[in-house]
Amino acid sequence: MKFLRKTVPKERLKPPILNLSTGSSYKRANSDKNGHYELNGSEFYSFISSSGGHFIRFYVSWCVNSQEITANWMKLAVSFKNSNILTISSVDCTQFNHLCAENKVVNYPVLMWFYNGNLTGEIYSGKRDYTSWIEFLKRKLSDDIDEGEIAEEVKHTIDVAAVDSDQVFNIMKKAPIFVVVFYHSLLNTEKYLTLIEIIKKLGKYEYEFESISTVDCRKLKDICFSNGIVQPNYPTLVVYRNRRMHIFHSNINYNDITFFFKEVVNHDAKMDL
Repeated sequence: MKFLRKTVPKERLKPPILNLSTGSSYKRANSDKNGHYELNGSEFYSFISSSGGHFIRFYVSWCVNSQEITANWMKLAVSFKNSNILTISSVDCTQFNHLCAENKVVNYPVLMWFYNGNLTGEIYSGKRDYTSWIEFLKRKLSDDIDEGEIAEEVKHTIDVAAVDSDQVFNIMKKAPIFVVVFYHSLLNTEKYLTLIEIIKKLGKYEYEFESISTVDCRKLKDICFSNGIVQPNYPTLVVYRNRRMHIFHSNINYNDITFFFKEVVNHDAKMDL
């Protein structure tokens, strides 16, 4: 989708404060299916003027640093796609450079926090990973929201954690059940997000595991290669159960992945007889 770029005075872009918890919220009308918002020039100030918190990524598509965090940024959006108090969004500075200039963005990517209609954003300076972002958002939301509500907001789905070394990976795969998704941070992001969402549902309602581990094969090539994961097989779901390795080879959809998990459980039950 292309957007027409036009210069509009800021004061004309400020609407009345909107409540994200209402059915007519700006959020529900404009998010994609994963809960992420790609903001254009005409809607940016309307968006951040609405109530609640807005965590925004300013990026350019050709920048490697911007590309590296895309998968985890989309994963963050998925985690909060049902939220009434928080939005995760992005601004492409290639298309809307005036927005980035107005917010003093000179390097890429820059993450900024906007809250309850304040048009001046706070620059995020922490680590650029999913877990660090979750902790940042919990701290920001704790000012006005009960800790129990924060926990519910953040943990309404299965936890997703990145593996950062082969040592950690080798320890984790010895667990009774270890669910891992091998992916490439620059390839097949949509498939990766779909796969993560399906596994979360299975973990929450069907099977007893509390976390999904992810391995970025762009950064941890040795782990991926030693487990037989190579291009173009990204993303790939693997389940280690009682130290046995099971690789999912079918299509990424709920029925096929459900069948795969049942086969893994039944296979290991027979082996243990």
